[in-house]
Amino acid sequence: MVKKAGLSKGIILPAREKIKYVVLSVLICSLIGWLFYRNLGAAAVMCILPLMYYRRFVLYVEERSRERINIQFKDVLYAFSDSAASGKQAASAVYGAYDSLKRIYGENDRLTMEFEQMCVRIRETNEAPEKILMDFALECGVEDIRSFMEIYCICIKSGGSREKAINKAAGIISDKINLRKELGNILVQKKLEAVILCSIPPAVLMFMQMTSGEYGEVLYSTVQGRIIMTICLGAALWAVNLCMKIMDIKI
Repeated sequence: MVKKAGLSKGIILPAREKIKYVVLSVLICSLIGWLFYRNLGAAAVMCILPLMYYRRFVLYVEERSRERINIQFKDVLYAFSDSAASGKQAASAVYGAYDSLKRIYGENDRLTMEFEQMCVRIRETNEAPEKILMDFALECGVEDIRSFMEIYCICIKSGGSREKAINKAAGIISDKINLRKELGNILVQKKLEAVILCSIPPAVLMFMQMTSGEYGEVLYSTVQGRIIMTICLGAALWAVNLCMKIMDIKI
């Protein structure tokens, strides 16, 4: 029985990841609601926020998965390059790529399972390997992989130089990956700075309540104070969203 990777249907989060997201986000949002309103009802209402950001969390996990697949695809390129250099057909390249992925990343890896499915389709059906490869390229949602598979299949049909095409594609993908790594190193520091900045308002409120709670009592006991705290909370959430958009850089 072949395990389904489910590339075409996107990421299906494991139950453990869902529970982890719900527990952490509910605790954080409840704490923020209590700090800004000092009211259990407001803290409970704040628990709605994780539902609003759940879709964004899923997209983030899916993007990370696709990035991982893109990086792993370098090992697939080596198998295709060896197959082309030795004059073997596309089916041999798929088998070689599956063996390499299974040895490096294990049988339960997402990309390994996808190539396992392709091997089964090649053995048990009359489908052309080129069609199977293109189906995979369209389903995975990674532009680099789709472009490579299109070039590879065109070379097979037209008799072009597969080895040359593979080497060129490998160079382009490697350059992109190196650029992503450099950009990631730069963004690590910026993300840390963003986390610190976004945590300052709750930290100040917590410190104020722990040291001199009566000093800010007017903010929690009057209508004007509630309005001011609501504006402050809205500004903090806007800043978080702005930071996320600024650092959402794609190559």
